Amino acid sequence: MLTNFRKMKYFGVLLCFTIVWSYKLPGAIKTCHRSQPDFAECVAKGMRVGLEAFASGNKEMGVPPLDPYFVEKLDIKTASSSGNSVSLHLIFSNLLVHGMTNSDAVHMELDVDKGCSWIMDVDTALIKLEGDYEVEGKVLVFPLNARGKAVVSQVMLHNRHSMWCEKYKKNGKTYIRFTNYTMDMHPEKMIYNFSDVFPSNKQIENEISKTLNENSIEIFNEMRSSFEQIFSTIHITVANQILSKIPFDEVFLP
Repeated sequence: MLTNFRKMKYFGVLLCFTIVWSYKLPGAIKTCHRSQPDFAECVAKGMRVGLEAFASGNKEMGVPPLDPYFVEKLDIKTASSSGNSVSLHLIFSNLLVHGMTNSDAVHMELDVDKGCSWIMDVDTALIKLEGDYEVEGKVLVFPLNARGKAVVSQVMLHNRHSMWCEKYKKNGKTYIRFTNYTMDMHPEKMIYNFSDVFPSNKQIENEISKTLNENSIEIFNEMRSSFEQIFSTIHITVANQILSKIPFDEVFLP
């Protein structure tokens, strides 16, 4: 069954989170039958409730808080090119990711019968990453080797989540797991704020900040594959942790 629907509130892997929550609390959230005509609408309602239910996490199910979501380390590099005026190797640590639960799915395709795949187009008004940073590289003619606090914001993020899964048997029951998960991230604007990036000269520091933010999308595009790979890994890891606990026919009722 291939299902399309629009204007749901959720973010990527929350599909799995809301399914689990409905299984644990069947009186609170209506479970959905794959055969029912309004299957997509039913799943969408569960997702909207799931956003609120899982924003603070759920220890019993092993679901961490989603807003903010903690990331221990992100290692980001710009694409290599001798002609680039910006060349950066950024390491973020103790990172808090805010805003993931404030998202709109503008398109979704879901196949769990003949095949096993999801495609979701998600818009998020603001994703804000706050944490510690270390950087090496250059901006214009200025070499950088600094560390401090960072706030990086993705404004109006358009994100396509593409997921492929498989069914497998465990203890006589069928389960599903994701085998591949990719993301295609396109923010309309980026805002970079790095403290102490050039502490010995505030005028140069201001010029570096100006250059980064006047060329925010171009710089992000050079780092985009790193962001996509890291966040795809986060999503598939958490999703499979959840799905391994609930049989397929209890995730989506026949």
